[in-house]
Amino acid sequence: MRALWDDLQDPTYNIRSVAYLTLYNSYQLGIARPSLATSLADTQALLARYNGTGDDAQQYGRELIGLYNVRENYNQLSRNK
Repeated sequence: MRALWDDLQDPTYNIRSVAYLTLYNSYQLGIARPSLATSLADTQALLARYNGTGDDAQQYGRELIGLYNVRENYNQLSRNK
């Protein structure tokens, strides 16, 4: 477990791992893989699942979706240029 923790401190490894884990989490949840068309409910579920299962993970998903919305508004402006 310590080796995995150490690997996650490397930004390249970490970013690649998050992408794979998000795809796997969508499979676990029985939803389509994430895209620009992913619903807010599915995004919230993915954010929660990334942080585990149970009430604490669900709470994290509810809290993080607000930040996601702010960032997505800015990203959407960039995509629409």
